[in-house]
This record gives sequence, structure tokens and C-alpha cells, in this order.
Amino acid sequence: MIALAGVALLWYTTPHGLALVNDSVNYIDGARNMLAGHGYSRILGNGDYAPVTNFPPFYSMVLAGFLLAGLDGITATWWVSILFFAFNLVLIGWLGRKVTGSALFGVLTSILFLLNESFLNFHTFALSEPVFIFTFFLCLVFLVKYLEKPVWYWIALSGLFASLAYLTRYIGIALFMTAIAALVIFLPGLKRKLRSVLFFLAGAMPAVAAWTVRNILQTGSATNRQSMWHVIPGEAIQEGVLSFWSWLLPERYNLIERFIGFWQFLLFLLLIIALAAVIILSLRFWLLKTKPGLKIQFTWIIVIQAAAYLVLLVFTIAYLDASVNFEDRILMPIYNMLLLLIVAGLYWLWTRKKWLFKAAAVFITLALMLSFVEDTMDTIKLNRSQGQGFANEYWTESQTMAELARHPDLLVYTNRPRAVNLFLDRGAYILPSRLNPSTGLPWADYEKTVSSIRQRVLDGKALLVVFDYENATSDEEGQALMQDLTEGLPLLVEYSDGIIFGYAQK
Repeated sequence: MIALAGVALLWYTTPHGLALVNDSVNYIDGARNMLAGHGYSRILGNGDYAPVTNFPPFYSMVLAGFLLAGLDGITATWWVSILFFAFNLVLIGWLGRKVTGSALFGVLTSILFLLNESFLNFHTFALSEPVFIFTFFLCLVFLVKYLEKPVWYWIALSGLFASLAYLTRYIGIALFMTAIAALVIFLPGLKRKLRSVLFFLAGAMPAVAAWTVRNILQTGSATNRQSMWHVIPGEAIQEGVLSFWSWLLPERYNLIERFIGFWQFLLFLLLIIALAAVIILSLRFWLLKTKPGLKIQFTWIIVIQAAAYLVLLVFTIAYLDASVNFEDRILMPIYNMLLLLIVAGLYWLWTRKKWLFKAAAVFITLALMLSFVEDTMDTIKLNRSQGQGFANEYWTESQTMAELARHPDLLVYTNRPRAVNLFLDRGAYILPSRLNPSTGLPWADYEKTVSSIRQRVLDGKALLVVFDYENATSDEEGQALMQDLTEGLPLLVEYSDGIIFGYAQK
């Protein structure tokens, strides 16, 4: 019933369809190209196809299944979100029941997730989150099933869904760390530990190995990431703090932004307390040589997963990809684990004999519900009022896009190549930037690229299209880039939503 309520809520929230962003187009394009026989690829500005490695393929594969059923790409993303939202509410309820041993608190877990703004919000985007959460949860479900009843196929299935999580978002590799750690810690006997890990890897490695070999053969890189150490800026850490408290607390009255220093201190204190609790409890189990029950084991799995994900995320930002940040979308798997731990804590309070503990459990539950609902209502209102991202009428009724459609044979250089790809089903080249977002360092061939673009526009072979020109030149870097690119170029048309430089197609 809660899953059906979730379907109704998401249906009501998205009358304009899902929010469409650049990554959405990459996934839709990948699904289209697979079915068209081009493999998992993206269309280039000249109409050729290049293999995709930086976006893993499983979400596009799921979309392709819906395309085979006759749906268009945008509608397919909506149905995926609807169905997987229902699946995920069921799965999180099952996990809540396992961590507490209570059917009532399993239901409570599903309700809290249904009311939570982050959980709903990222099912309103045409992104990989619904499928990632589904594979993420199922990996944990089968891991718990194996600890309950150690039959080989349960742990092999856990490995399979860990690999599918990795093939949906690369950071799903954290599930490998969690599962292996849980098997080593909680299973008795070296032989049994080793056999269980091998069964897990037998389920996990074929798909991961096939994808990795494919990428290396196609592009020479496993994930299209450049390795380089760099310091994580303080602004990124502060964004993570804001994201966490915005998830937990209501955003009314700007209480979070106004007291950011206090929230940073409080979060640091909570992390220290959590670390101390983990160390003390670990020593207790080790010294007493006691095997924890299944509920305690699963609680530890949740803690391990949250820690493994956070450590891997910090490593990714510091070493592999500086463009990743501590935003809600990236932190959501940690929030899911934290909410499961909160439910476990509520169950512990509820089962104490003193009425004061039960009252505290009820108060915290109601406070969480009210906090979540307040933010969720804002998300519902925003999505119902207008489409988000490329689904907004700014894009669906764009004069600049309509003008660009009149010149199908010219190359296109633009700050929104994915929008061109989505609406006109043609390739476009992205405008250069002075800095590489993955490394934070200047592009070596920036001036050469700018010169090449300008020459092609002057030769009548290409158009330079800048959507939302005012916003594109709102800072010094944008102004400098536009001056480098457009100075002396002929202005073809200028609309409220964009500008096109170049000559009309003959």
C-alpha cells in the first residue's frame, strides 16, 4: 500500500514529466544508440559516434528495454522512475524490518522514506538514482539473506547486484568493500569466509570485468578518469555539511545557512561520537568473543556501508574527479543508511520499559515526519508548477532551438550540446572552458580550440550558439570566454533565450 501511495505521489508530482538535465540526455542517447546498433555511445558534433566510458551502462540498458516496448526516451525515464520508486519503497521496508526485527518498524521505515524529500526528489529526475538505489538495496537484501541462511546462491546474487550497482554508478564499488568486510567479520572459520567471498566475486566480477575490458579496448581507460591528487576545497566540505542538515532539518527560516558554523561543529561532534561508539562496540565484541545476532550484524553492515561509501567518495574527489562534490544526489546512499540507523535507534527506544523512552521515540518520529514533509511539499509544488531542467517551457518553446533546427547541415558549437541532442536529435560540440573541471587545471589546447571554432564559423561551416547569454556572461570567467569566442563574429539572430553567431545556411 505504501508503494502504491508512492506511485500516486510521484505521478502527482511530475505532471510535466521528469526533470531533464545534461546527464539525462547522455543516458537516453546511450539507450537509443544501443538499439540503433551503435553500441553504448554518444553522438558527436559531426554526426559520428564515440563509445561512452564515463557513464556506466546499466541505466541506459533498462531504458532500452522500455524503448523496445515502443516508448520514446523521455517517457521511458518517467516509467522507470515510477516503477522503481515502488520497488525501492518495498525494499527499504524489508531492510527496516530486518534491522529492527519488527514488521511495524519496517512499515515505519517505508513511510519515512516516502515522506523524505531527497528520496522523492531524485526519483523526479531522469537520472540513474532509481535503478542505482534498487540494485544497492538488493545487494544488501541478499547479503542479509545469506547471513540468515548461508546458501551459495544468496551471496552470488548479492555479488550480481553489487556489480549492477557498479554498472549504474561507479561508486557502487563501495558495496564490494561492505560485502567482503561483512563476510570476513561475521562468518566463522577461515575456509567458510574464503568460500563465501569467492561466491560473492563469482557473481560480481563477470559483468564488471566485461565492462572494464570493453572500455580499455575502446578508449584505453577503464572509467575515463584522470588520476591526480588535489586538496578538497573548504567550500566543498561546507556544501556537504549544508546538504546533510538540509536533508535532516526543515529549510524554513534559513536556520541552516544562518548558523552554518554551529552545524559544522555539531556534525563534527556527532562523527567523533559515532567513531568512538564503533571502536568501543568493536572492542567489546572482540574481547568478549561473542557473535552478534542478525539484527546487530545488519546494523554493523549499515555502518560499514556508510563509512565505505564516504571514504570512497572522498578518495574519488581528492584523486579521480574534482568535478564530483558533496551534493544531495551524491550523498543520498549515506542518507539511506543513516535513516535505517535512525529507525533502529527508534526501535531501541520503543522497546525500553520506561515510558519516557517510548515518548522520546514517538516525539523523534513525529519531528522527522514534519521535517521531511515540509521540504517534500516544496518539491511537489515546484515540480507541479513547471517542468524542471530541459522539461521546462524555456526549452520546449525555445526560439533559439527552433532557429537552430533550420540549419541542419551546419556544425554546432554551444554551451548546451545535450539540449541540442535531445530536442533536435543531432550532435553538437561543447564550448571550451579555460579549466578542466576534473582536475582544476587549465586546458593545454584552449587557445587552439577557440581559434578553430572561430574559423569554422567565419567560413560558414558552423554556428556558435549561446543559450541564456546573460547567465553565461554573469561572471568574469564567462565574460572572458565569450569575448574570446565571439569578438568579431557575425550575429545571426538574438532571442530572449539565446544568441546564434554565424551565417545562415545556404
